[in-house]
Amino acid sequence: MSRGAERIQEGGPQREGRRVSAAATYVFRGGAHSATLGYKFQRSYKDGGEDGVAKVICNPVGTPNLACVDGFIGRPLREKQHLFSADYRYIAAKGPFGVPIGFNPTVTYDAQSGEYGFQAPVYLVADKAKYLTGGIRYSWTSEEHESVFGIFVTSAFCVLPNFTGCTSKDEK
Repeated sequence: MSRGAERIQEGGPQREGRRVSAAATYVFRGGAHSATLGYKFQRSYKDGGEDGVAKVICNPVGTPNLACVDGFIGRPLREKQHLFSADYRYIAAKGPFGVPIGFNPTVTYDAQSGEYGFQAPVYLVADKAKYLTGGIRYSWTSEEHESVFGIFVTSAFCVLPNFTGCTSKDEK
């Protein structure tokens, strides 16, 4: 195998992304509602040359044999995102099935690309401790211009984002 082909297979220098974020949350009326404004800077790298497409390179080793290697040729592409977001969280004590119900609409705008998105999960499923852990979600992005509906299961939904000490209203 040629020396160039070995370098392609080995990959080359690895680059790590960076992320910095900040958020401010306001909790309304005894803890059932909250609103959060956030900012996140992300720098990431992805494989590929200028066109971002994998290529096949073949070097003649002798007649009639060829040594071929496929992969991305060129330096990793750096991508930056400046994400601004706003979300609202609400947990109702009793929903239609006797368990709490939660809403968490979120809007995100990427100032780097000008793209934006919206998602609206509705939490309808609770675990034995009455923590909301699943439901249905609607998503839309300006990049794809597609509406997507889905079912999800996640960790406990709280009024405070990223708060690990969720408690249901019945436990207070």
